[in-house]
Amino acid sequence: MPKDLVKDNHIVKPFIISALIFFLVGSFIGSIWFASILNANIPIINGSVFSLHRVFLVESGLTILIMGIGFMIIPRFRNVSIGSHAIIGISFLSVIVSTFLVIVSTTNVHDLSLDEEIIFISEILRFFGILLFVGKIIDTLKVKPKLLRTADYFVGLSSICLLMLSVLGLLNLNDNTLTDIEFHLLFPVIMIFGIEYKTLPSFMGFIRPREKMGVLSLLLLITAFVLGIAAKLGISDNVALPLLFNLFMFSSSITFSISVYVYNNYENKKHILQSAKDKRERFLYTMHHTQVSFCFLYIGIVLGLLFYVFDEKFMFYDLSIHFIAIGFIGVTIASYLPMMLAPILGKPIAVNRFYKVPLILIIISLLTRTVGVVYISYFNGNGFTLLHALTSISGFLTMLAIVVFVALMYKSIKSNI
Repeated sequence: MPKDLVKDNHIVKPFIISALIFFLVGSFIGSIWFASILNANIPIINGSVFSLHRVFLVESGLTILIMGIGFMIIPRFRNVSIGSHAIIGISFLSVIVSTFLVIVSTTNVHDLSLDEEIIFISEILRFFGILLFVGKIIDTLKVKPKLLRTADYFVGLSSICLLMLSVLGLLNLNDNTLTDIEFHLLFPVIMIFGIEYKTLPSFMGFIRPREKMGVLSLLLLITAFVLGIAAKLGISDNVALPLLFNLFMFSSSITFSISVYVYNNYENKKHILQSAKDKRERFLYTMHHTQVSFCFLYIGIVLGLLFYVFDEKFMFYDLSIHFIAIGFIGVTIASYLPMMLAPILGKPIAVNRFYKVPLILIIISLLTRTVGVVYISYFNGNGFTLLHALTSISGFLTMLAIVVFVALMYKSIKSNI
């Protein structure tokens, strides 16, 4: 590997570490919040701290992680260097400082006028950091790859989507509607599609993706992107735009999964299962995580559709967000992270059967969350019952999954020293 690429691998380490910290803190806040929704008596100094759940997980954690992945993987697809590390560092620090300012604003309950100034500075820093990232990615995409150019268009669309989100933040057009949050989750979904289009078929079956289905998926995503912007700008007050946004997202997800053979029985599967243990475990690990993640994506988008069909019921709102964010994005990140960290750390990270534990914990977490929100939607009382207590651990199970996942990777790294 060229020396410049090795240096690029190390420069993204802070992105990965910061994102994991944000995920843990955000999951903890979300766990407390969900328990309080289920009538748990949890003393809270300032209830506004719950707004940091979204900040830590989506606006900071996912943003930082996707930026780090983009800085590392996109140049590697072309075997070129990302360029100036100073720009990468400034981009990283801008988003980190922006997050810190949001925390300061949230915990400040005395001077509301000061809060507005802090938030504005935070949005400017966030926009600046993201602008540097997008500029670097677009500049790198100018170098034509040897194979699968279509993947670049997914990556480019994801970058533009992220930049548009930061512009909307500057204009104070972000809110907590389902369409707004789904639009925030759109940029990591599109980036994942771009990376999977480039890597998944070749890794799983040593084959190329179905190009026509991939292009169709991309066109459907572009349409969803335009509809999402229209919905956020309030062009129409009815539910037509959000419904169409979800319909095009669902259609794109289906066509994309077909293009990369998510549920295909690969012809080489039997051969791989008879190969070396490490290769076999990695194949099964990737296959299981990918298939489970796309199931969650389909269900999450359908729940988003049901939210608008059934009078905006809270359970569809909550489950749609968490099935997409945790079930699809989270599980996919877990699928790729061991492979991405290996070149960063300079050590191989072997996967084994114990890596199923975090995936099982995520599945149980989302199932218990489903039980909880369905219960409070239809049978909720004023008390805190045993069922409330059991379902309120959903968020803590997600936290446990992250901790177990990190511990497994740490053990694998240590065993290779």
